[in-house]
Amino acid sequence: MQPHKQNLFLAILTCAMGYFFIAAMGACSKLVSHQTSVFTILLFQNGICLLFTLPLIIKWGWKGLKTERIGLHLTRDLAGVGAFFCLFLSLQSIPLVDGILLLNTAPLWIPLIALIGFGIRMKGHVWWGMILGFIGVLFILKPGAESLSLASLIALVSGIGAGITFISVGRLASTEPTYRILFYYFLVGVLLMAPLAAWDFTIPSHADLLNLMGVGTFGFIGQVFTTYAFKHGKTTILAPITYSVVIFSGLFDWLFWDHLPDLFTYLGVILVVAGSIAAIYFEKRYQKKFPSTPS
Repeated sequence: MQPHKQNLFLAILTCAMGYFFIAAMGACSKLVSHQTSVFTILLFQNGICLLFTLPLIIKWGWKGLKTERIGLHLTRDLAGVGAFFCLFLSLQSIPLVDGILLLNTAPLWIPLIALIGFGIRMKGHVWWGMILGFIGVLFILKPGAESLSLASLIALVSGIGAGITFISVGRLASTEPTYRILFYYFLVGVLLMAPLAAWDFTIPSHADLLNLMGVGTFGFIGQVFTTYAFKHGKTTILAPITYSVVIFSGLFDWLFWDHLPDLFTYLGVILVVAGSIAAIYFEKRYQKKFPSTPS
């Protein structure tokens, strides 16, 4: 196999593996969500990831943490923590596949966030992808139906937070190494969640403790694999692979909760994935104006 094809194959493989672990992280969160507060889940997620990041900090030295872009770091950190807070909160009430898919509507929100927050205008093709994706969101949320819930809307907000992290990381990546971006993100998450988790803390059972450790460990492994994938493969090629997380989430839903999506949800998934991939594809044409990097 030629080196280029081998690197592309590894990028696709690690991308799929990364999103498998992200789906596993969501499953662990849902399994423990009725016994443990969202604050505690987030504390374990960020605390374990922070511990895994420390060897990199030791390797590169503490001086490597110095930054002149603390404001942009905080924007990325607060948006990222907020996105996972909304996701984990919503998973108390909605299927895993719905929550994970709504989190991954981030590409649909990016043109709006770029326009409102940074004054960057996207070309018409990007907006067509957005419209297609949001039609899919309507099929998933089912406005006017009894199944429409506050939890679904909260999960949709997680997608907005994820969109902000995409933009922030893309702008940070021009000057900041990956380990610095991750370190500040996990540190801010721990500092924010520690007092809130202490206020609402209950001693977890052995099973709950394993799930809490799974949230952090699987989340970090997913982060490592997806980071590797996007460093060695083109976003336009990997974009369809990122939505393998929907398949993995559906599998976990079936295994643990015996849940299968209805016809409207299937149709919504297809439209959201198609719209998001289209938005990513056309947006990459203008990445010199507006870099977009996975968080």
